[in-house]
Amino acid sequence: MSHQPKATRSNAPQENGGEEEEPLPQGWEMKLDPNGRRYYVDHNNRTTSWKRPKPLPAGWEQRLDPRGRQYFVDHNTRTTTWQQPTTQNVSEFQEWRRQLSTNQAANRQNLENRYANSAVGPVSTSSAATSSSSEEPLPSGWERRVLDNESRREYYVNHETRTTQWEDPRVQIKKASNLPLPPGWEERYTAEGTKYFVDHNTRSTTFQDPRVAVSQQKQRL
Repeated sequence: MSHQPKATRSNAPQENGGEEEEPLPQGWEMKLDPNGRRYYVDHNNRTTSWKRPKPLPAGWEQRLDPRGRQYFVDHNTRTTTWQQPTTQNVSEFQEWRRQLSTNQAANRQNLENRYANSAVGPVSTSSAATSSSSEEPLPSGWERRVLDNESRREYYVNHETRTTQWEDPRVQIKKASNLPLPPGWEERYTAEGTKYFVDHNTRSTTFQDPRVAVSQQKQRL
């Protein structure tokens, strides 16, 4: 059951001079007390307030957790937060995301250009290709290790598939980049600019390029 807020003349709501007001958020209602003063009922939390609530940005929803605490759901990004969103801070965050995405896309293009440039010329040996790719970071989920102190031979661990191989995965990716994806696969990028692959056959995703799977099996230790 909601109750009217206790207030004096100093904190009672004031008229806005007839200006058009934004609609109330979902679950809110405006009422008048016996003196004709406006107050607002939050049916979500069963509370009242003299202050008119600001509407949530598009795609947002207010909810309560099992302990009765208020939180907010962003259906645009499928995330939640305790902080009440406003149109301004959401707009600023989206602008920051756009700038981040632009910068990451530019960095990704620079990396692809460097891979393309390193492939031009008479370089044909695996060792030379490994040397040219060693400047780039390993793909997500990969680790480089040394076999033993005597031979100092390097190999690579794929923690996603729990396999190992001799060949640098960056070289494999570069070799497979010109090949078509297997049937039912699709290449996508996350909001942060990280490449991943969608297997529509099994409705699953992976950071592992499916085009290099065969060569990885041949190179396992």
